[in-house]
Amino acid sequence: VANRIGEGPQVSKEVGLENAKLKNVLAKCPNSKDWNLQIFQYENPVGKPLPKHSFTAFMLHHISFITKDVQKLYDEFSKEGVEFVSKPVIMPWGGKIVMGKDPDRNLIEFIEASDEGVKL
Repeated sequence: VANRIGEGPQVSKEVGLENAKLKNVLAKCPNSKDWNLQIFQYENPVGKPLPKHSFTAFMLHHISFITKDVQKLYDEFSKEGVEFVSKPVIMPWGGKIVMGKDPDRNLIEFIEASDEGVKL
């Protein structure tokens, strides 16, 4: 498990929010070179409080998939009309990320690992 802060122009560009700052908790399964679970909270922009006893509310922010070629996926999906938050972004750790929307407007993140694996 690792705790990290995500912020800066690349994070803002990926999520489509100005001055975005995220707290991340990353968990890794044994015998895996990649992170397998990411849970995060926005520190900026600040969200609105949920009503009391809102445990039945559906609160999925996004789901992520690892792919071998983010640019190719982006090009093919764009031709089919998939809406993306931005063009693919090269992250400081060497991988590429792009965030798109499914038909219900749920966010879907596609990650291309660097040679060292995925480092969110």
